[in-house]
Amino acid sequence: MIINDPRIYRAQASALAVTAIGALWTVMGSPGLALGLAIAVAGFAILHRAWQRRDREPDAKAAEYIAACGLAAAVMVFIMSGLAHALIVLLLGTQLALNALLKEHRQLKFGWMTSFVTLMLGAVHATTNSYLLVFCLFTLFLLRGVGYAWLDRHNHSREKVQWPVAAQGRIVCAWLFSVFVLYLLTPRLDALLWGAGGTMSGSGYYNRDWERQAQHIGDTDPSGASLSQEGRSQHSGEEVGHGTRESGTSGSSGYHGFNESHFDITQPDSGNGRVSNVKVLSMQAPHSAYLRVRSFDRFDGTRWHTTLTGHQLWRGDSGRFSFNNGPHLAPNFNQQIQVLAPLAPAIPGAAPAVVLHFPAAALRRTEYGTFEAPRGLQPDTRYTVESRIARHDGRFYDRISPPPRPQDTALPDDFDPHIARLAKDVTTGSANARERAIALETHLRTQYQYSLSTAFTSQNRTPLSEFLFETKHGHCEFFAAALAVMLRSLEIPTRLATGYSATTYNPITGRYEIRVLDGHAWVDAWIDDAWMLLEPTPFYPLPQPREGQLTAAQIETYLERLEEIDDAMDETGAREIDLQRLLLMFWQSVIETANLIIAAFAWMLLTLWPAWLLFAGLALASYAIWRWRRDALLDWLADQRIRRYRFVQGTADFHFVFAVVQNRMSRRDCTRLPGQNLAKYCANLLDGGYLSHRHQALHTATHECFIEAKPWQKDWRPLLLDFYADIKRGTTTRDRVHRR
Repeated sequence: MIINDPRIYRAQASALAVTAIGALWTVMGSPGLALGLAIAVAGFAILHRAWQRRDREPDAKAAEYIAACGLAAAVMVFIMSGLAHALIVLLLGTQLALNALLKEHRQLKFGWMTSFVTLMLGAVHATTNSYLLVFCLFTLFLLRGVGYAWLDRHNHSREKVQWPVAAQGRIVCAWLFSVFVLYLLTPRLDALLWGAGGTMSGSGYYNRDWERQAQHIGDTDPSGASLSQEGRSQHSGEEVGHGTRESGTSGSSGYHGFNESHFDITQPDSGNGRVSNVKVLSMQAPHSAYLRVRSFDRFDGTRWHTTLTGHQLWRGDSGRFSFNNGPHLAPNFNQQIQVLAPLAPAIPGAAPAVVLHFPAAALRRTEYGTFEAPRGLQPDTRYTVESRIARHDGRFYDRISPPPRPQDTALPDDFDPHIARLAKDVTTGSANARERAIALETHLRTQYQYSLSTAFTSQNRTPLSEFLFETKHGHCEFFAAALAVMLRSLEIPTRLATGYSATTYNPITGRYEIRVLDGHAWVDAWIDDAWMLLEPTPFYPLPQPREGQLTAAQIETYLERLEEIDDAMDETGAREIDLQRLLLMFWQSVIETANLIIAAFAWMLLTLWPAWLLFAGLALASYAIWRWRRDALLDWLADQRIRRYRFVQGTADFHFVFAVVQNRMSRRDCTRLPGQNLAKYCANLLDGGYLSHRHQALHTATHECFIEAKPWQKDWRPLLLDFYADIKRGTTTRDRVHRR
């Protein structure tokens, strides 16, 4: 069927424009925005030309040229940005080519489906809640297009069918509300991260020296200096692949405030006491995790140091770096991570990592199992980490990393004995190392308070004794250092780990948001022949598998976490309020209102159950009576309408009485057919025994009123009432006969 309404073409072009701009801007940034605008303009021009040529033969040659241009653009995007971006451009180019041939309704469905698939491809890469606006705009134009197409298909004339804006608004609002409610009441499923995720970056992380050095396999670094016996023993028989070890300091830390080889817990950060809590990473994973960047094993009372400074250069196979082999080391936790802000060369990932997919030819691995790129991480870099994580009794373990060394139990020379005494008192009654570690962790999480302000107030002094016995508040470095030292006083080996806490899950984007404030320090303790993750800081939740909660509940949890972050930022005067946060606050008020309504309904259901049972019984009885005496009840209502009707002495009186009669007779299989005049209809009523011969005058009165337009006659009102009374008697008599 040929399309005869130009509004369908405009709606189709608008939906394509929203899809192109939204998807390409999300996945490619500013270049994607420019390309999306170009595709949007081209879409309007192509569909305008298709409307003008809809009565002619399809212009196949123009469609071929457009498809060729789309393919060329996809190839260029593939070379510059990768396959995912090129696929979106290819779909949009294909849709533009098909739009050049658009003239029939059946072609619209493929265009709608292509735009939706493109929109979903953009959603895969979306890291902010603003992509919901793209979905809403696409839904608006899609519903308009579907509505105009439905009207056009059922319009048998060539005239334009009017669809009031108010009616369109009601349909769109009803649709969006229904989808919103369904979304909130649907459990949020875990991310399906099957296999290895892709890697992508605007520019590759390549270093010719690293690539050349990684081709050599040996026990000496490229400069000829031998690795220490400690460093060599840590790697003996552990790794297989193309690599060479080198000595030296590690690169700059990925956690803001840590220097190359140590960090000072009295001065963890520099600056003016203000933090811009922007997002730095985005992670898609089945559950939350801690992304390790550095590990420290020696504490001198003020600073934490790394005693293993060796590295190993690894070559990748098309961006894939495998660090351990064997079926017992198969990865079981896949993280797909996107860099959102410039970071140091250290590559965050859940430890221990078994396979790393990163857009580089060579990477450097430290003795502690962390990784570094040839240069700092750039925004829009995407990489995947496949880790082997063991979980037991709600705790995460690393069973792959090497066992502890003497440095992991060493205490500073000026160690305060009061700290050891506190650790012993807290762990009194604990049966084993695991219970002692959890007891100390619980003590710090419950008896001390988190405060971000201490990150800017410590001045070249050891804070542990003051933190544990006087102030009892501080930031994560204080908590982690205190727990690590107290466990060492109980002869439990520990290491202090730094990185990022990826525990803030945004159910709208389906990703974990990692901000500046999520830069974190925690403790790895050697317990049960493995490194167990411990979290002593009360502000940070332990990584846990995400349960299948309703989306509404997950959104509420997410908003509560944002409030906690804002409260922490208030201490530094850096609380952030933006449009996205205001929209989320509005969303939270909607969810809380819905929860109140549900709670009120549940309270009424539980406390007033006798009344509900009585109401249900009455409803069932009423329904049974309705089914049994439906015609009689409707006839009684019709009688009441006639009795209460006030005659206006005009044609409206005839219309009213005829409508009531026709409604009554339609329930008795005596419906007035379309186009049937009153005389014929009354003749049918007469033949059925519902009407007497004396109402022949009714036809005459109707003709005088409607055709001859005579003024109201006094005998018309009694005539109409007698007509209805005659119908009432006839139906009552016939019903009585049928019941017999």
